[in-house]
Amino acid sequence: MRFFAALVLSALVSSGVMAADRSHSPVQLQAEQRAKQLSLPAGWQQQLKVGSTLDRTLFEASEVVYRDPELGLMTIQLEDKFVRVVAATHEILDVTDDF
Repeated sequence: MRFFAALVLSALVSSGVMAADRSHSPVQLQAEQRAKQLSLPAGWQQQLKVGSTLDRTLFEASEVVYRDPELGLMTIQLEDKFVRVVAATHEILDVTDDF
C-alpha cells in the first residue's frame, strides 16, 4: 500500500513539474508577439494630437505604464513619448516626453 501511495504521489509531483515547464511557453509567445507589435508605422508622431482618438495600431504597439481606474485614465509609452488617454475611448488628453 505504501508503494502505491508513493507511486501516486510521485506521479502527482512529476505532473506538476511538467505543467510548470509548459507554463513558460506562453511567455515566449508573448515576447514574440510584443516584438512584432513594437514596429510603429512611419509618421506615427503626427497622429498624436490632443483631442483626437489614438489609432488602434499605435495602441497595440504601446506599453501601458500607468492606469488610474478611479478616473478611467491610462498613460502609455510609445518609444520616447508618454501619452495620457481615456481608457474607454483612447481619446488623447496629453502627450509628453517624460513621465
